[in-house]
Amino acid sequence: MSWKRAGLAQNYYDQQDLDKAYHELQMAHTLASNSMFKAVLALYLKVWEFKHISNKEELGLCYRQLKNIEV
Repeated sequence: MSWKRAGLAQNYYDQQDLDKAYHELQMAHTLASNSMFKAVLALYLKVWEFKHISNKEELGLCYRQLKNIEV
């Protein structure tokens, strides 16, 4: 199911529906049972957040969380 959600996230992103794309990416991460796929989705979430966050404190938190992802 998480693969389907990840595909939907890409589809919505391609259509520029960023709210739905982010939601589907979050759902894919939540539903992922494979630890490697979950780590890859966590990386995508952090890249997304890094791209869309402008607050320096939040960027710092995002960076610290990114460093903790084990792949």
